[in-house]
Amino acid sequence: QRQMCIRDSIMKARQLFWQTSKETTQAARQLLEEAIKIDAQDVRSWGLLAMTHLNDAWNQWSESTDESLALADNASIQAIKVDELDPWAHHTRSAVTGTLGDLSQAEADLKRALVLNPHFAAALGDMTRVRVFAGKTEGAVIFAQNAIKASPRDPHISLWHYWIALSYFVDGNYQSGLPHLEEALAIRPDWLILNRLKVVSLALGGDVERARDTLLSMSDPSESDFLRVLEVKHPFSSPEPLQRYRQGLSLASAASIRAVC
Repeated sequence: QRQMCIRDSIMKARQLFWQTSKETTQAARQLLEEAIKIDAQDVRSWGLLAMTHLNDAWNQWSESTDESLALADNASIQAIKVDELDPWAHHTRSAVTGTLGDLSQAEADLKRALVLNPHFAAALGDMTRVRVFAGKTEGAVIFAQNAIKASPRDPHISLWHYWIALSYFVDGNYQSGLPHLEEALAIRPDWLILNRLKVVSLALGGDVERARDTLLSMSDPSESDFLRVLEVKHPFSSPEPLQRYRQGLSLASAASIRAVC
């Protein structure tokens, strides 16, 4: 009965986590902390708990980003301590180490996850993310494409399409990324990061009017708030991609100001 209680808590926590709001993230964390009190050796609870703290850091939902990252770091380490042979634990650890800027370790964490489970779709998809941030874009999209083939109804699908689009963005191939952003937006139209990359890709690709119209249709936090979030979520090894991102956003913003005036 204790294990059934933990399983129910984790299932509810996952559902809440994927709603991706401050309130649902906090509610998921409360369920996971209760599950850990019942069984501190449950690897799934530790792993998802780490992701709730990462959500706080990525979206600036907590008073201290550094504290949220420290809590995510600790929870992901605990997950591996509980079960070093659990691929999800290593996948979660990669999300933490990558956010902390240790991209070589993040790639190593994902490789370990894939050794444990070569068909692990989430780890395949995130390999694109890590390689793109590290500037190793050649062949990077193949990992996410394989993840989509392996798990076509996965809750990570929007992210995988986003990482593919981001890889094309880093390479300056803006048009090739747009269909993937549309695929992602069809699933998660509420995700700010998808529309923002669409705006930037359109602007830098020369379609400033569509970029302007997309930007004007959005209801977002301020640009400065968004850019702070972007830097936490996107630990590029080179500053150049973020500089180019800002350039595209500025082009679209300037066009939207002219349209309003």
